[in-house]
Amino acid sequence: MSDDYDSAKDCQASYYAAVEAKRLRGDTWWPPKPKAPEWRIVSPAPRTAALDLAGAGARVRRIVLQQVRNFETVAIYRGDDCIAVAYFCRHGWRRTEMALSIAPAGARHMRRLVRIAQLTLFAMAETRLIVARIGRSNLAGQRMAMLVGFHAHGDFDPGVWILRKGKHELDPRSRQRGARGGRKAETDAGRGE
Repeated sequence: MSDDYDSAKDCQASYYAAVEAKRLRGDTWWPPKPKAPEWRIVSPAPRTAALDLAGAGARVRRIVLQQVRNFETVAIYRGDDCIAVAYFCRHGWRRTEMALSIAPAGARHMRRLVRIAQLTLFAMAETRLIVARIGRSNLAGQRMAMLVGFHAHGDFDPGVWILRKGKHELDPRSRQRGARGGRKAETDAGRGE
């Protein structure tokens, strides 16, 4: 017996042999391909969805429940699994702050989540200023914010990012400089320096 047996190759060869035998006997029925789970958006977000993404800490779970009660929320599902929950807190009549919780399973669906965020937030940005607070150490949050169209803004509090419609196609490096240096780096990036 040889030690170079590859079970994956053997499985694939067996599958192709079975498919060929089925073709030779004239069988035309093939099992349907499994459907990918459908995406759906639920607003307001169910409390159970928000709690699933909150983790096990009692303090964080209390804060999440308070946010679900007091703010506009949206849950994004893929099939029966909640992938993300977005919270929208209004500050006055013009400014809305957005917060986002993403499930670990959402990492592989980031492109779809970014597109959903762009479609939703750009429509909201027609009448409101959309901001997000992202800590300097949250590099994944900063990257997603840049992909959606947010830019770091040093004139507000540190860590405030503002959605700028029509400017999301800028070079990501200019947005990162803006995150580090505030207003001056944004103007330098705008001049091409």
